[in-house]
Amino acid sequence: WSPDGDRLLVSDNTPNLGRTGVYDLETDEVRWLGDGEYDESGVSFVDETRVLASRDRDAVTMPVVYDLETGEGRELDLPEGVASTGMWFSSPVLDDGRVVLQHTTPTRRPELVAYDLDNDEYETLLEAEYGPFEPDDFADAEYFTVESDGVPETAQHAVEHDPYDELEIGALLYDSGERPSPLIVNPHGGPMARDSKSFDLYTQVLAMRGYSVLQVNYRGSTGRGREFKEELLDDWGGAEQGDVATAAEHVLDERDWLADDRVVVFGGSYGGYSAYWQSVQYPDLYDASVAWIGLTDLEDMFENTMPHFRTELMEKFLGTPDENPDRYEERSPVTYAGNVDAPLFILHGVNDRRVPVSQARIFREALDDAGYEEGEDGDYEYEELGEEGHASSDQEQKLRMFRLLDDFLDRRIGRGRP
Repeated sequence: WSPDGDRLLVSDNTPNLGRTGVYDLETDEVRWLGDGEYDESGVSFVDETRVLASRDRDAVTMPVVYDLETGEGRELDLPEGVASTGMWFSSPVLDDGRVVLQHTTPTRRPELVAYDLDNDEYETLLEAEYGPFEPDDFADAEYFTVESDGVPETAQHAVEHDPYDELEIGALLYDSGERPSPLIVNPHGGPMARDSKSFDLYTQVLAMRGYSVLQVNYRGSTGRGREFKEELLDDWGGAEQGDVATAAEHVLDERDWLADDRVVVFGGSYGGYSAYWQSVQYPDLYDASVAWIGLTDLEDMFENTMPHFRTELMEKFLGTPDENPDRYEERSPVTYAGNVDAPLFILHGVNDRRVPVSQARIFREALDDAGYEEGEDGDYEYEELGEEGHASSDQEQKLRMFRLLDDFLDRRIGRGRP
């Protein structure tokens, strides 16, 4: 609400990209702000003449302050990253008029800052801790785009797709500094999420070990409007997976310092689904795969996942198995387990309620039935994490995950740095 209680800050995405508006209770009209170039949402009134909005663009999230008299908006002058007001208080505006934000970049962990809108200066209220490290020790992210029609040059082994609509796909590349450098292709989870220029612990651990990391905001990701997000309707395992492979092909072609014989796909949750799918759809592209808490059998997933995940995600995007049985089977990686052609590491938490451990066990059984051998020198490796659910925030459990991942990568493709 505005300070005088006569206006309401609203958000709307019916035109596709999100926009911010001010609804006047007396006139029953909405005044829309911005030029519609980026995805935006309203945050808060600053005072009677200014409002704060959040803008997504090019893998960053930046606050925008709009002057209600002129309608003009400007981004706050912060290093490019992710700056948000969070949800920990009703208003981000302090008594002195400054705005409190949580701010992070690829090389800086989240910090709490107070931003002065009048002079564009900010003060760090709560600094991040780094232990023995400094921000300069971390790898920065390069943002780039690639045109993708959802069908890469790499051969399709599971499902043969015709080209989809060509879209501009954004991606982030973290350079480990090693030459040549192995590449980890790391699709995000969600799938209604995105990778951004924010501090990512897994990415930095991998980069410090000598692995460059590629993150792809495939079609279906957030931050690009409603239509882009809805590209995944009825098409899990389709164009979005082609976008990931196309971006991987692009960086391997454009960066001669990447080792094209040491390419790994690694992801968790829906990113784990992507890791499985990449390994069965595009096995020629990868030299190893790591699937963590990933989906393998969509019908089993529908029957055993949490109710809200079933209704809010699977039914919305795929319908039910009774309504769409062929699609559920066709887009399940386990249907094509025999396509795996490089070492695969399966990790799954036994207590995972969102993506039940049955997903990993089903794929393991399919590999065994197809004649694959398990073990450190075998075709695949398997690890159930007995104390974990859908990932973990526990420090010791995170360290165990890092060690398991690092050990597998080192043995299977060789790390870039000891």
